[in-house]
Amino acid sequence: MKKNRELKKRVKRRGNSRYVMLFIMIGVGLIILSSILYTYSKKWSFFNVRKIEISGNQNLETDFLREMVSEYIGVNINTISARQLSYKYSNIVRVKKMKLRKVLPFKLKLIFIERIGYAYIKTVEGVIVPIDKEFVILDKGGFYLQENLPIIETKLSIADLQTGETLEDENVTQLIEVHKLIEENNIDGTLISEYYINRGNVYLIEANTGSVVCLGNKDFPTRIQKLKFVCDNVGIVEYKHIDLKFENRIIVKSGGEI
Repeated sequence: MKKNRELKKRVKRRGNSRYVMLFIMIGVGLIILSSILYTYSKKWSFFNVRKIEISGNQNLETDFLREMVSEYIGVNINTISARQLSYKYSNIVRVKKMKLRKVLPFKLKLIFIERIGYAYIKTVEGVIVPIDKEFVILDKGGFYLQENLPIIETKLSIADLQTGETLEDENVTQLIEVHKLIEENNIDGTLISEYYINRGNVYLIEANTGSVVCLGNKDFPTRIQKLKFVCDNVGIVEYKHIDLKFENRIIVKSGGEI
């Protein structure tokens, strides 16, 4: 009885092994066949690119981005790599990342992640230059001034700013952080037209009325909460100057410096 059981187990194991070997052979065969078909498909005109679709861009024009890679129309889709296409956009600072999707048999879909302006840097010459949230200088030609961004007044010269480089300036960093706090406190950032520093104090200008708000030089989270209280309960449309730099009071003036 024991011998019969052991014999049956051996036969069963051998049967399972045959199935495993069969599946492995089929898998290897499919891989080889796919490789052969892919290699030959690179020579078939049926897979030549006929359409390039652009998506994800916000400021960069679709036609401009498509024209940059128009040379790939008529090229076999299986011979084109994402690296080739990304290289075409490597000199465009506003292109942060590009993803390629191939829609067989003949369409390329390019999906862009674009650097978006977060603020304008105002130089001593009066030139307006956009930077993104990571302080990358986007351009110096004023191509996208339709972006509704706050202006940060600086003592920087236009010669100090190089497109594509990360701006490192203590005052700019401080003012950007203040702007982020304003957004985090659910104050509409578009209501602030300008930020600047005078005598060590941070000032902002309300866009609709030109009213000036002084935040002082420290404890900005608390000062921003005061600003939100004023916006929500009183409003700043009627006033010219609002001083929030004192700990326990808010000073409102109709004119003069604060």
